[in-house]
Amino acid sequence: SFPYWLGWASIIFGWSIAALGDCDKGLKILRDGQAMYESTGALQIKPYSFTLEAEIHGWAGRYESGLELLQQALVENSETDVSFYQAETLRLMSKFTHFINPGSAQVKEYLNKAMAVARQQNALALEQRTLINAAYTNAIPKENIAKLTSEIEAHYGFVLQSRLLNKVDRPISDRPTQQGGSQTRRPE
Repeated sequence: SFPYWLGWASIIFGWSIAALGDCDKGLKILRDGQAMYESTGALQIKPYSFTLEAEIHGWAGRYESGLELLQQALVENSETDVSFYQAETLRLMSKFTHFINPGSAQVKEYLNKAMAVARQQNALALEQRTLINAAYTNAIPKENIAKLTSEIEAHYGFVLQSRLLNKVDRPISDRPTQQGGSQTRRPE
């Protein structure tokens, strides 16, 4: 089943190329990997690959098409019962919705769902990422961030290193910038 593993690897490699700044090249590699993976009849990572593809669209500033892919990822989650990346899918939905329509009630709704899914799965990193996103989008008032951080610490039984959450006072700002014709992004 070499196409299975090569498809998987191409999906990750395409996302990595896009993360380094070449969104178009990364997207092509990722899509080729998706086609190869799906040709094996496997479905397990379809939701994950749609989320990675959507993230590339976000880095390129194509939030609407990214949201469509994220919706597809949620449909695939329910059809395949594979949801290991669902919290990240919902977090990205909140982020893209924020860029399209700042202040939308959906931003907070997606963030709350992402936090709940991450907590249910005991996915500390995804829960923490979602909380940071909530702070940057101002979807959760700053005064509640410390409380939520304490709840996360109590649930997982240790102190988080990111006490900076309590000091967030800037809006989310990882929109891509144009440099020499290729899309780049700020690291998270």
